[in-house]
Amino acid sequence: MASPLNLHRDGRVSEEVKTSHEESEAIAGDTIRLIIALPDGRRIEDDFKGGVNVEWVIYKISSQTDYQFEAIELFFEGRKLLGPLSLSDYPQIQSGAVLTARVAQEEQKNN
Repeated sequence: MASPLNLHRDGRVSEEVKTSHEESEAIAGDTIRLIIALPDGRRIEDDFKGGVNVEWVIYKISSQTDYQFEAIELFFEGRKLLGPLSLSDYPQIQSGAVLTARVAQEEQKNN
């Protein structure tokens, strides 16, 4: 629902809002399907926008596994991915890429 602040007198949504939304979508980037290889042999497949940072991918892994966020490191083709950088900062990562998660053994969540 549009905010009353963004409506014209006749109830139409302003073009500025549409442009802002389109700009946000452009900044977020294309959707990238990633395959995350976990240390225990499992694989997680998920879709991410290219504009999200590596830390978000690590958070998603942590939320779907028993691994602590702080213990997870992601690698692509043997190179560690830096948390603050976005997926789009790594142009070689394309849809279908396999990222390898390395996790410190003692850093599993307590259930």
